[in-house]
Amino acid sequence: MKKRIVIAGGGFAGLYAAKHLDKTIARHADVEVVLISNENFTLFTPLLHEVAAGDLYPGDIINPLRRILRHVMVVEAEVETIDLNTRTISCRAVPQIQPPQPNLLSFFLIQPPVETVVASSTFLLGVCLRQRAIA
Repeated sequence: MKKRIVIAGGGFAGLYAAKHLDKTIARHADVEVVLISNENFTLFTPLLHEVAAGDLYPGDIINPLRRILRHVMVVEAEVETIDLNTRTISCRAVPQIQPPQPNLLSFFLIQPPVETVVASSTFLLGVCLRQRAIA
């Protein structure tokens, strides 16, 4: 049976954790690494003003997750709940067009179960652009 490692969130921390696992253990046949992110790309926001000024091309600060992570399964979804007792994660698919009823996905947590909850915010020039917490 494959061991499944699930990373919730495709921000800088999730991306670099997935990159490390991609280079080390994701290539093994008995390990499956899954990254759950509500976007299928990573955006380097500190250089966003350079794109607005015309100094950089948008492709210079946006990178598709699937191109960066060759051996990691990238799932475009939003994490809704994490159940540590049953070791499952419930996700809502992120559709391009809102369906009448949301699609739900489930994943199994790694062993040992995660005991801490991490919250993150994205700030640029003192303005909160995004805030997420998993509870």
